[in-house]
Amino acid sequence: MDGPAVRQSGMLEQYASDAALVRCYGELGGTAKEDAAGIVRRAMAGEDTAVQALRKTAYYLALGFANLVAALNRRTSYRRALRRRMGFDEGCGGEGNGAAHPGL
Repeated sequence: MDGPAVRQSGMLEQYASDAALVRCYGELGGTAKEDAAGIVRRAMAGEDTAVQALRKTAYYLALGFANLVAALNRRTSYRRALRRRMGFDEGCGGEGNGAAHPGL
């Protein structure tokens, strides 16, 4: 993926991207100079280091998706607090059910 390098700590791209997979593979002791596709091929062939790097990177990707789902979940308490703070719980005519913004 082309674009600016992500340098901020905690950004998902630092942990769950093709560059992250390559970096993780090297940190785990991978000796071959591979791109992400090469590491996936090595993992499919059974290379333990490649499998570990792919699992670790996939874990962070799954964690990112789980956090996104939690943030968008209507039942999540901080989402309800945000809706109240933004006035979405009052809805049209003050029904109190958020009817004015059903997607939120």
